[in-house]
Amino acid sequence: MCDVCSVGFSTAGSLRRHVRGVHEGARDHVCDVCGVGFSQADNLRRHVRGVHEGARDHACDVCGVCFSQASNLR
Repeated sequence: MCDVCSVGFSTAGSLRRHVRGVHEGARDHVCDVCGVGFSQADNLRRHVRGVHEGARDHACDVCGVCFSQASNLR
């Protein structure tokens, strides 16, 4: 459990990442193209693919519109 916001995590590593990224504001993963910082490497990779490489891998089955992230498709 996070001491600051009481969110629960299944592993100590997940809790540490949460505290560093959310409560300490750590942005250790920086985009080489635009300089935007991210708390997790996955978020940086997602940013590069969607913003700088233009990847749109998530398509709507109904209308065909494509998105860079599954969350945007939902």
